[in-house]
Amino acid sequence: MPDSVGIDLGREALAIAVVTRSRDGVSVKSFEKLAYGDSGAGPAARAAFAARTVSASGLSRLPISVSLSGADVFLRPITVPFTKRSHIAKTLKFEMDGYLPFDIETAVMDFAVSPGAGAGGGTKLLVAAVPREMLEGVTAPFEAAGLKLRAVTADVLSASALSAFVGKERFALMDIGLAGWKLSICGGRRLLFARAAPAAPARETMEAAIAGWFKQSLMAAPTEVAPEAVYLTGEMSDKVDAAELARAVGAPVERFKVSDVRLSGDLAARGLEIASSGLGALAAAAALGREEFNLYAAARGGMSITDRIFAPAATGLVLVTVLAAALGWSYGRQALSFHRQADAAAAQEEALWKDLFGEEAPPGGSVHIGLQAKVKEFSQGASQKALGAKAGPLLKALYTLVRCTPKDSGMEFESFAAASGKAEVKAWAKETATAQKIAEKITAEKLFSAELSDVRRDGESMTFKIVMTPAGGGNVQ
Repeated sequence: MPDSVGIDLGREALAIAVVTRSRDGVSVKSFEKLAYGDSGAGPAARAAFAARTVSASGLSRLPISVSLSGADVFLRPITVPFTKRSHIAKTLKFEMDGYLPFDIETAVMDFAVSPGAGAGGGTKLLVAAVPREMLEGVTAPFEAAGLKLRAVTADVLSASALSAFVGKERFALMDIGLAGWKLSICGGRRLLFARAAPAAPARETMEAAIAGWFKQSLMAAPTEVAPEAVYLTGEMSDKVDAAELARAVGAPVERFKVSDVRLSGDLAARGLEIASSGLGALAAAAALGREEFNLYAAARGGMSITDRIFAPAATGLVLVTVLAAALGWSYGRQALSFHRQADAAAAQEEALWKDLFGEEAPPGGSVHIGLQAKVKEFSQGASQKALGAKAGPLLKALYTLVRCTPKDSGMEFESFAAASGKAEVKAWAKETATAQKIAEKITAEKLFSAELSDVRRDGESMTFKIVMTPAGGGNVQ
């Protein structure tokens, strides 16, 4: 399986971990910790620094999971009267209204079901939420750089992936920082509860303060979550008397350490360092493809298939490189990959639009909006001649793809290539069966025959191409 990159956008420093999976389990291939240079940088500035760092490294082609600080994510346990995930997702905004410290209309939320039934037979949830603007500020630099961003999570939300590094079925991970504390309780390779808060006022000792906060957290948890062991991490973890804390919480306590057998090459001597400052990155990389919380997917899941295909570049440039593919349909040229050569694509927008549609500029000056409008016109029966002779075949292919791809399919489109007589859509999904069903549905529409090709496993997902050939041969008439 390919390696995975985890990036922890910590408030004080950036951590980047690369993990590899084999039959022997998960191991750490590389780890780096870098200072931002600006200790007051917000999430967007930290993400920009991380994207530049990864782009300049040899990691730019690997799938990436970004981990926010738990302090940047709002966490709330709730109980809802539904059991079906689809019903929960539809009503989550209503259930969370009034709980968030920001406007519910601007929130991106994801949830995980907690074990056990709630009061009255409802479902217990742990909900994570962030403002959409903040999330977009984090994802924008990675998208603009053409990096393979797959997930955005938080350090407290991906801790269950660390089960591969501990020998306990049920454990708690406590991050003891100077300004704040974070807690994740995991069991059965699932996250049971998570909390992040400012450091509690000191009592007689630091250990007493931590124990008091830990016990309060257990009481706030939606289900019985008593751990078999407590592992300490964070910049202040070496200041804690583990034996004294163990007596106070009633469970074994020790500092988390990544075992040497899980460390590659010269990392063997850095187990404690990685455990104290890099677990967010390590957990994010290890969880990739199996993450319980993915705010990036939650944000994109609210977009239509058309929007996902025609998503503008996050730099603010309107980058719709399928326009290059439209010319390729007639001239046999290859489309640019979705985020590559952003500057060149932006500069060519008006020329491409004029060549395709015979219009000086797209509606509102935006190719993104213009293409959506053209696909809508096509769906309402506009003729190819009215839409532009060169663009007609492309629009028919894209309209068919939109019609045949369910909104909840989970597919992500990466690039579009076109030549005389066929179009190829490169995409990825968690299951090959998803793509196969879409190909079959496209064929059933009788405008195109569609087949899968180049099916490959990419971490926990599958990458593939859907090759669409006009049913009548040649270009679509």
